[in-house]
Amino acid sequence: MHRSTSPTDTFRGYAYVTAQAVILLAIVFWRTPADWDQPGWVTTVAYAGDGISAVWFLAALVSLGRSLSAVPLPLQGGRLVTTGLYRCCRHPIYTGVIGLAFSSAVVVRSSWTLALAVALLVVLSAKARFEEGQLLDAYPDYVTYMLATPRFLPTGCLARRWLR
Repeated sequence: MHRSTSPTDTFRGYAYVTAQAVILLAIVFWRTPADWDQPGWVTTVAYAGDGISAVWFLAALVSLGRSLSAVPLPLQGGRLVTTGLYRCCRHPIYTGVIGLAFSSAVVVRSSWTLALAVALLVVLSAKARFEEGQLLDAYPDYVTYMLATPRFLPTGCLARRWLR
C-alpha cells in the first residue's frame, strides 16, 4: 500500500509505469532488421554491457528490499534506502534498465531500438524527478541524500573507490 497521495499523483505514477512498460515491451519484442554494421568486438562489449546492467538491476532490486514498488510513490511503512547500490546513485534500478536498453540496441544494431532506448531514458528521467518530489515529501532526510548522491550514474562510488 502506498502512502496517501493525491489522485493526480497516483494517476501520474501509474502513467509513468505504463509508459515505461510499453517502451520496454517494444524493445524486447519489436525486432527490426539490423541497420548498421559494427565490428564484432563492439557487439561483444554490448553483450557485456547487457550482463553488467542485468546484474546491477538485480542487485538494486535486492538493495531496495521491502521498499520495492514499480509505482514511483513511497510505500506505507517503507523506509528511505541509502545503502547497497543506493549509496552509489539514487535510482540504480533505472540505471540497470537504461543500460540494458542501450546495450540491447547496440547488440541488435537497430535504429528503432536505439530510439526506443532514448524514449525510455526520457520517461525514466521524468519518472525519477516525479519520484524524488514524492520522496522529499515522505522523508525529511531525502534532501541531504539527494544532494550527496548522483541520480543515475554511480560516479560517487567510483570516485570514492579511486580516491582512497
